[in-house]
Amino acid sequence: MASLTRSPDGSYRLLFSIEANDRRGIRIGRMTEKKAIDIKEHVEEIVRSIQNGQAIDPTTTHWLSRIGGKLRKKLETAKLIAPTGPVKEKAPLVLGEFLNAYIRDCGELKTNTREVYIQCRDRLIAFFGKGKPLTEITAADAKRWLSYLKTKGKATKDGATGYKQATIAKSVQMARQFFAFAVDDKIIAENPFVKVKGGTMVNKSRQFFVTLDMAKRVYDACPNLQWRLIFCACRFAGLRCPSEVLAIKWCHVDWEREEITVPVSKLAHHAGKEVRVIPMFEPLKPLLEEAYKEACDTAYELAPDLPFEKDTYIILPTIKRRDVNLSTHMKRIIRKAGLTPWPRTFNNLRSSLESELMEDNPISVVVALIGNSVKVALDHYAQVRDTDRARAKMKNSGFDISTPNVSVAKMAHFPPSESSTNSGTENELKEKPKEMSVNPHGNASDTQSAARMSVKKYTQKDSNPTGATAQIYEETSGIQSETEADTKSVAFLESNMREFLESLTPDQRAHYEALHRKEG
Repeated sequence: MASLTRSPDGSYRLLFSIEANDRRGIRIGRMTEKKAIDIKEHVEEIVRSIQNGQAIDPTTTHWLSRIGGKLRKKLETAKLIAPTGPVKEKAPLVLGEFLNAYIRDCGELKTNTREVYIQCRDRLIAFFGKGKPLTEITAADAKRWLSYLKTKGKATKDGATGYKQATIAKSVQMARQFFAFAVDDKIIAENPFVKVKGGTMVNKSRQFFVTLDMAKRVYDACPNLQWRLIFCACRFAGLRCPSEVLAIKWCHVDWEREEITVPVSKLAHHAGKEVRVIPMFEPLKPLLEEAYKEACDTAYELAPDLPFEKDTYIILPTIKRRDVNLSTHMKRIIRKAGLTPWPRTFNNLRSSLESELMEDNPISVVVALIGNSVKVALDHYAQVRDTDRARAKMKNSGFDISTPNVSVAKMAHFPPSESSTNSGTENELKEKPKEMSVNPHGNASDTQSAARMSVKKYTQKDSNPTGATAQIYEETSGIQSETEADTKSVAFLESNMREFLESLTPDQRAHYEALHRKEG
């Protein structure tokens, strides 16, 4: 119903027909092909609604409310839309207004997710300013913002400094998401952050393994049962803190099966991942039993006639308050235990357990118990400890390298036959010793004779032969027939070559090889 034509100067003209033989045109000016096609599609929807006498599609209605005065005037002149009086040119949307509207319209975001959005918004506004029009932010500006984050984006007491690599990567990811929505909403033509590479969020330098000895010291320093539960739930059950630790209720504990159903708020928006079932790990079980007894006793004192309400949280409301920073309190407990607080206080407790579980369980079982994916487990949780390196070092300690491989030495002493190689000159082939074999008719070949003479001369030169050398000497010295001697000595040599070579001292072997080369 509509078509586009492009002039040599880059401007577009839109042609359409509402009735037969009624061809009309609108000059929409210079723009990208993508934007021109978008206008064409909306005009086609307007024409279709006029022809069918139906209401305009809501998407096109929204588009009409956002277009500028010049284009609207052209559509009115072409009798596509009704005149609405003078229309002012719409001001471009600015960064601050857009980001606030985006966060507001995202619906029900989790508290931590909303905080991440707000932090990225603040980093964008700190560099560009809240009044910066979105259409004026270019790909070069996006790269300058990345450099700003790396060098002086974070204000500290000592002055401006750069953010950590993981923070930079997350900020770039969020900025790309914000502006992708602006492209989908037809606010801007292209995303300036598409080619900005924020790097990886993996930071192995912040990993720390909490040993059992360290865990015992922290456990003893915990001020009460509640904090002992929080610590053990992270270190020995792999729960996220605070989201999962504070969400556990007594109704989630199955005493008969000794299992805990953990609500996973982080993955609740993924079907089938709202909860995960974990065993009641042994270090945690006695603490839960003690806490359950206390909860029942307290409930009985308050309401003796009422049964215990299992739909209550295990961790008391005094610790669940939003103004209580669990990480800050845990660091105080760690210092009280005589230790230096480690990075990512609660995350490394989960990481320590997952690394231990990987020693004896398939990775599929481990990630199901911890509640992450294989990629996340390997990138952010799996740790290589000194004990792992020591165990890997001794993996093949039983391999014996003290005895040389005689078969390899034999191959080096007797090069491959002519049939096993296609390279080498004619002289090289002549120098190669022929394969020793016994003539089936009882006559020794030249090769057999040479081998016999080599062994015989060597054994005779040895004034005091021993081992296989003496045995060959004994086998060959009493034989009168040269053919018989050739056959017997060569046959013996073939069947006992390995023992013969092993019995020689280095000097004897060198002597034998010299004789062999001379005779061969």
